[in-house]
Amino acid sequence: KFIEGIKAKYAELEKKVVAKTAVDLAIADKDGNRLVRSEETNLGDLCADAYRNVLGADIAFVNGGGIRVAIPKGNITYGQVIAVHPFGNMACVVEATGQQILDALEFGARNVGQGENGGFLQVSGLTYTINADIPSSVVKNDKSEFVKVDGAYRVSDIMVGGQPLDVNKTYTLASHNYMLKDAGDGYTMFGTKNVKLLKDGVMIDNQVLINYIVNNLGGVVGEQYAAPQGRITIKTAASDVPTNESDKVIAGRDTTVTEGDTYTVVAGDCLWNIAYKLYGTGTLYTKLAEANKLADPYIIYIGQILTVPAK
Repeated sequence: KFIEGIKAKYAELEKKVVAKTAVDLAIADKDGNRLVRSEETNLGDLCADAYRNVLGADIAFVNGGGIRVAIPKGNITYGQVIAVHPFGNMACVVEATGQQILDALEFGARNVGQGENGGFLQVSGLTYTINADIPSSVVKNDKSEFVKVDGAYRVSDIMVGGQPLDVNKTYTLASHNYMLKDAGDGYTMFGTKNVKLLKDGVMIDNQVLINYIVNNLGGVVGEQYAAPQGRITIKTAASDVPTNESDKVIAGRDTTVTEGDTYTVVAGDCLWNIAYKLYGTGTLYTKLAEANKLADPYIIYIGQILTVPAK
């Protein structure tokens, strides 16, 4: 009776509409196969963007196992957001070295191509490639915690804000206390002994997501989150062969760009790889961002037509 009274007290709060989404926010494919623990998803992008933007960090990580349910198109209730992040983790920001970032991405990618991993990282503020053909050389202890990388890295092409990751540089990293303070999911390169804590217990994880949608997106998750934004590229020997018709055309065309050219965003694109396709170097992504007045170069959406300035 006591518990039922508590549940009744909060029932109305759970039904309260806090935002809307114009797209389905997924953790699985159309056949129900869960993806959020092994590859990028649009809900993973949204959750990671929330941490990075609300906390004002260079980079944000969200463990795939901490994103529990999808959100269908339509109204978003407080109860739905709680269901996405049900653990009550508290948002934090730390200083982390590029080497710690590299090791974390490698640790999170260790099972890609072989199965799920609750510690797989959904990211914001960076892009990277996972070569699933390279066997993982991550060494773990008897608690399945990170010890070291004893061989070739599966992760590569790590770009932070359009610049190559510098293992000696210090970055600000946003996530939650479970990963950053307690080394949860085995991320022992973090933890209070290994990183400098800048912001602690800022707010509960589900409130981070609500605040981002309401304050940064105007209360509506739009078409920019219709599909994963191409932050994580998973490469195999078979993936070197173009399968997307748009990619086939672009890969084989003259990369000379003239004033007035346009480009239509396709699935898997990010501004970096579009610049690489068009100019032969991803570092010119800033030209595209400036020409299209993109407030956040990490947010583009399928079907968006971009103005392409001459190189």
